[in-house]
Amino acid sequence: MKNDKIIHTAGIFFSIIIIGLSIYLYYLNSKIISQIKKPLVDTKVSTQVDVETKTEIVDYKNTEILVLNATRTKGLAKIYADKLINLGYTKVSTGNYEETTDENLLIAPHDFKDDLLKIEFTNYKFIPQPLTEENSKIQIVIAKN
Repeated sequence: MKNDKIIHTAGIFFSIIIIGLSIYLYYLNSKIISQIKKPLVDTKVSTQVDVETKTEIVDYKNTEILVLNATRTKGLAKIYADKLINLGYTKVSTGNYEETTDENLLIAPHDFKDDLLKIEFTNYKFIPQPLTEENSKIQIVIAKN
């Protein structure tokens, strides 16, 4: 009788371990897949026409860029804004992001990804948005450091 209880308890214990391992492996697999699906960042900076694709490459150094902090870490937006200023961007401002998000965001035209690698802003969700009179700012939202 005592051996049956030990065997039964051991069976439950190993079942819990196997379920836990399965959940952990599923979590790791989803992390790997999300890393694979990261957007590619183009590091070309030019104001000329790309002859191969016949598209104009725009220089955004004088475009307004708003760096927003969505974390509880004070001064995080300023750190990234200073990095952009050091790269030659002239109209950079900071603020706090009013909505709730758990992922970094880039809200910008398709071809604005120039210097994001240089400021170590790499894991982000890209939301394409052309610049218009009503929406004249590129927005970088920092939700995690």
